[in-house]
Amino acid sequence: MREDRPVVVMGEPGIGKTKLLGSALAADGRRSFVGGALAMLSWMEYMPLARALGARRLSGDPAAVAQLVRTTIGDTGIIALDDLQWADEATLEVVALLADSTPIAATLRSGAPVSEELRARLVVLGFAVIELAPLPDEEATALVVGMRADLSEVAVRRVVRRCGGVPLLLTQLAGPEGEASESLRIALASRLRGLDPESVALFHPARAHWKADSGHPERAGGAHAA
Repeated sequence: MREDRPVVVMGEPGIGKTKLLGSALAADGRRSFVGGALAMLSWMEYMPLARALGARRLSGDPAAVAQLVRTTIGDTGIIALDDLQWADEATLEVVALLADSTPIAATLRSGAPVSEELRARLVVLGFAVIELAPLPDEEATALVVGMRADLSEVAVRRVVRRCGGVPLLLTQLAGPEGEASESLRIALASRLRGLDPESVALFHPARAHWKADSGHPERAGGAHAA
């Protein structure tokens, strides 16, 4: 990010995209304007950008909104947008207008219906793509043991095998007992898609808690923040 090249961090749910982006922003030192898309509000025009700028809503054509973003963050700021796969088309048009002139970073969830197409669009715009892979078994084992030294070797192997190297799953399934968080349910649901019934049955006790989300579009005209 210090080269001011736009960057997108990509990976499956729970892999650590948002955490990595937050750490990079903290290390960068510039004032960061952080927003993001939400699956249930993916129809709302400019919502990720409004969240980043601290506005209730934004309106106007993409060029006007892009200029508003530039003016607001100034020469020393950086804008970061989480979960770009749920962004509305108008927001993506603004991102395209900002890419070559404004420091911008984003995260993109792999596996979503639009993810590969959006990744290709971002690459054309000059975004550097950082793809996060699952932790190898050795690192996953060290993480679990570090959290739960009381677990037997068999239990540790079971957790590592079931979590597939996803840090969110490793930390939550190895941690204290409790109801799964929404982010954990989404991560599990994503990993379970496409598995055979026998594999899914391994997770039967938690199945009642899983739910995935989706969503999409609407539109509006000089740029305003409300």
